[in-house]
Amino acid sequence: MTLTTTELAQRSGTAEERIDRLAQLGVLVPIAGRFRPADVQRVRVTEALAGAGISPEDLARLISEDWFSFAAGDALFSDPVPLIDGSLEEVSEDLGIPLSLARRALTAWSVPPPGSGDPVRADDRAILEVVAAVHEVLGGDEDRTVAGIRYFGENLRRIAESQMRWFRSQVMIPALDGGTTQPQLTPMITEIAGRLLPLAERAVAIGYRRHLEHYSVELTVEAIEMAMERAGMRPTRLGDPAVITFLDLTGFTALTEEQGDEAAAEVAERLTEAVRERVAGAGGKTVKFMGDGALLHFHDPESAVRCALDLVDEIPELGLPQAHVGINSGPIVFSDGDYFGRTVNLAARIASLAEPHQVLTADGVLDPVPTDLRLLPLGPVTMKGISEPVDLQIVVRA
Repeated sequence: MTLTTTELAQRSGTAEERIDRLAQLGVLVPIAGRFRPADVQRVRVTEALAGAGISPEDLARLISEDWFSFAAGDALFSDPVPLIDGSLEEVSEDLGIPLSLARRALTAWSVPPPGSGDPVRADDRAILEVVAAVHEVLGGDEDRTVAGIRYFGENLRRIAESQMRWFRSQVMIPALDGGTTQPQLTPMITEIAGRLLPLAERAVAIGYRRHLEHYSVELTVEAIEMAMERAGMRPTRLGDPAVITFLDLTGFTALTEEQGDEAAAEVAERLTEAVRERVAGAGGKTVKFMGDGALLHFHDPESAVRCALDLVDEIPELGLPQAHVGINSGPIVFSDGDYFGRTVNLAARIASLAEPHQVLTADGVLDPVPTDLRLLPLGPVTMKGISEPVDLQIVVRA
């Protein structure tokens, strides 16, 4: 498919005279007077650069002197999403949702809403179609709809941002630092990115389903435990109770915001190595890592506590942020390699209350108490999602 000057101008949101000028400069290269869909992205980038003071003439010089090429972007986004006829006001009315919801939903999706009267991108309309359906399911509650959309928008944005930062640091910058020019780098970028992007999209879909299944099981187990409690029933305990430990790093979110995802990824990798080695040596099992923390399983409470004390001491010595730990014991549900249930949830809540370099346990986890350890009672503590206050204790070395 090819585009006329008029069609390219409409899809990219600019004037036909601008398209003609870019073609004269060589920024666009029409074939028999027609353009490719990929030229939509070229025009958008060129206009964005012009707004930052980099003129089309400057860009044309970079291209003509072989300092820069659009070829990689053309290959990766050969058919960019076009603008459509209709403003946000018109799309909102057509979909039967308030204009305020349309603006809030796009903002929550981490994309800028178009200005009043401006044309809408086709994918923005597609997002708003989803929003309209969600809005109907949730009974027309605008705040609930926006809250539900926000989780998807922000987390998908972070995936895309992290992927591009990884590609930049691991592929592009090393090659440029080695003396390769951007146009010379284009074939490699096109080949690598062209193969990785479809895999990334597939991984997102597979990963989402996998994690959704996990949290569905978690919600089901929680509902069953609540039902048993209300019915006056108690689970039958088989053997010794499991010991669940949650370890988190302090200030990981702030570190990510200040130093970026690459630094956060390095911290996560170093944490993984340190925790796996220490937990295995203590006879425990590392169940999973969650970026800034880990879920651990032990059979012996004392081993769990001693391992936690060692970890909060050793982790800062590795140049990592300080850690804090929550420990709980009790019956657990094991499914598909993971652990579920109130015992696990309470351990996570306890960890969230621990101070940096602190190990907190629920009352009764460490009984008897070894002579070289001490428990400092905190008393009953009310926690979100837990029906009754829980007695907590700080574990310290005597």
